[in-house]
Amino acid sequence: MIVARRSWADAALVSAFKALVSAAVLWSGFRAISDDDYARVVIAERFAVAPNVDPTGSSWLPFPFYVYGGALAVFGRELRVAQAVAVALGIASVVLLWFSARVLGLGRAAAVVGALLCAALPHSAYLGAATVPELPTAALVVFGAATLTKSGNWRLWGAAALFIAAGSRYEAWAVAGLFAALSARDAWLEKDRVVGLAAGVALGFPLLWLLHGVVRHGEATFFITRVTAYRAALGVEDSLLGRCLRTPSALLRGEPELFLTSLVVGLAALVNRTVWQRLPWRFLGPAAGVVLLSWAGDVRGSAPTHHGERALLVAWFALALGAVGAAEQLLAAASGARSAKGKPRPRGLGTWLPIVLIELALGLTLRH
Repeated sequence: MIVARRSWADAALVSAFKALVSAAVLWSGFRAISDDDYARVVIAERFAVAPNVDPTGSSWLPFPFYVYGGALAVFGRELRVAQAVAVALGIASVVLLWFSARVLGLGRAAAVVGALLCAALPHSAYLGAATVPELPTAALVVFGAATLTKSGNWRLWGAAALFIAAGSRYEAWAVAGLFAALSARDAWLEKDRVVGLAAGVALGFPLLWLLHGVVRHGEATFFITRVTAYRAALGVEDSLLGRCLRTPSALLRGEPELFLTSLVVGLAALVNRTVWQRLPWRFLGPAAGVVLLSWAGDVRGSAPTHHGERALLVAWFALALGAVGAAEQLLAAASGARSAKGKPRPRGLGTWLPIVLIELALGLTLRH
C-alpha cells in the first residue's frame, strides 16, 4: 500500500510539473509550431462530423485524428478543445515516460528525475502544448522499447503501444521493426507464444498501412513518393554532404545540454565496466534506429520539409532516461551503498538536486 501511494505521489508530481511547463509555454504566447497544426485541427473537426478510416487521404497517419476528432465530437468543435487535448496528452505522455523509467528498473528518485528532465526539454515543452502528435508518439515508442527488457505480457503491452505509435508518426516504424525482430528471436529461443504474438502486433499497423497504400493509392509506399515530390516542388535542394549531416547536427544542436550531459555520463560509465554492462542496450538500440531512419530520409530526399528534428524526440527521451539510469548506478557505486540483495542502493532526490541544477545551468548557458 505504501509503495502504491508513493507511486501515485510520484505520478502526481510529474503531472503537475508538466502542467506547469505547458502553462508557461502557453502564457509566453506560443500557440503552434507551424500552420500544419491548424490544418490538423480542421481535419479533426471534419472527422468529428464524418468519421473516416483515413481522415486525411494523404501521407499523414490517422490515429491522432481519431483522438482529436473524438474529443471534438464530445466536447465541441472549437480550437480551445483541441488545445486542451494537446496539453492533456502532453501530461499523460510524461507520466508514461516516468512509468517507462520504472519498467527499465530505475529507482524511485531517478525515475522522477528522468521524467522531469524529459518534460523540461525545450522540444518537449513546446510539442506538449501544440496540437501535433510527436510527444505522445515518442512516449509510446519509449515505453515500447522499455518493454524489450521484459517478457510475457509486458512485451504485449509494449507492442500495443507501438501499434498506436506507428499509426501516428513514421519514425515509430523503425522501432516497431526492431521490436518485432527482437521479440521474434526471444519467442523462438524461449518458446514464449505471448512474445511471439507481440512481434506480430508491433508490425500490425505498418503492414496495414502499406496494404492501404496499395488498395487506395496504387502504391504501398505512396507516402514516401508524396513527400519526395512535395520537397521537389518546393525547390528544396541540398548537397549530399548537407543531407548527410542534417540529422547528426539536429541531434546535437536540438538539445545540446542533454547530448553533452549524456556524453559525459556515458564516458563515466565506460570507465566503470560493471555500470557499462548494466546499461539497457535493448532500450537504447531502438532509439538509434529512429536516428538512422531520419538520416536515411534526409539522404534520399524524403525527409519532412520543415521541423524534421521533431522525429528525434524519441532519441532525446531515450538519452535522458539512459543517462539518468547510468548516473544512478554511478552514484550508488561511488557511495558503496548496497541493498539487501547486494545491488547498489538507489540515491534519494537530495542527491539528484545538484545534478539537476548543473543540467539547467548548462542548458541556459548553451541556449543564451
